[in-house]
Amino acid sequence: MAFCKFCGKEIPEGGACDCAESIKDAAASAVEGLKEKAENAAEAVKDKTEDAVEAAKDKVEDAAKAVKDKVEDVTEAVTDKAEDAVEAVKDKAEDVKEDVKDAAAEITKSDKKKEKKKKEKKSDANDGEGKKKGKTGAKVIAVLILAVLLILGLLIWSGINSIARKKPVKQYVKGINKTDIEMVMESIYPEEQIAVIKTGYSYDALDSEKSFKSNLESTGFKKAKVKFLEGEKLKDEDFDRAAEYYNSVSGGYGIDKAYRYKVEVTVKTKKGKQPPRTGYVTVVKLEDDDWKYLPYGDSSGLSTYFSLY
Repeated sequence: MAFCKFCGKEIPEGGACDCAESIKDAAASAVEGLKEKAENAAEAVKDKTEDAVEAAKDKVEDAAKAVKDKVEDVTEAVTDKAEDAVEAVKDKAEDVKEDVKDAAAEITKSDKKKEKKKKEKKSDANDGEGKKKGKTGAKVIAVLILAVLLILGLLIWSGINSIARKKPVKQYVKGINKTDIEMVMESIYPEEQIAVIKTGYSYDALDSEKSFKSNLESTGFKKAKVKFLEGEKLKDEDFDRAAEYYNSVSGGYGIDKAYRYKVEVTVKTKKGKQPPRTGYVTVVKLEDDDWKYLPYGDSSGLSTYFSLY
């Protein structure tokens, strides 16, 4: 049997005292319970809000990073194309100048001979001489226009070839920047050889991808950029050496042409941007196929980031 702690009145089992103090105490307990529930609810709402804000923040950061990467890719692609175009024009500018100069000189020389012959003719032929000079001037202009058009055609053709030669090196750099092993392999090997590599007993796509990323991370690598300075066509012993190297890399593929480019490579690591490194890279034109990057003999440092070959 229970008794009220305030008035001492006997309380029936399961009941409550109806004195003023008991009622006041019950009300206070109810208020405290409601307060505690409200605080718990508020804390739960706060936690959920913080989680939602954090999730939204992560999504915004991911989206911003994706946009930044895309902008960098587009900017780099536009810059590369602009640099290729400028370089192609620069490479042929002197040739254009000399060709036009030579053509003009030949035409001038021919005109002088004709003029000399005309002066030796009788005076009665002088009336028609002005018309003939006009025709000669028109011929000079026509020849010069044809020469310029021919040279412009050569410039465009040369620019296209220059872009094609540099493409595998740029693809290789883009591949290591994105840790994309497929893109890297495509810059080096012909399609058939990639298929052979993938069917090898020691090749596993997932393991190779992880290993590639792990190797890059171990060097602190974050991003690389390559700038082409000048190039030369490989001949004789240099060509034979490049052909031998690529034959061993590709498993027997032959090449038609080979170029060596002097490049400036800038690498950004976790420690920041490193000083530019100047070296040489080699590209080869496969028989009945595209240009490929040849890692062997690379003094630019780019080949150190990929060791599958």
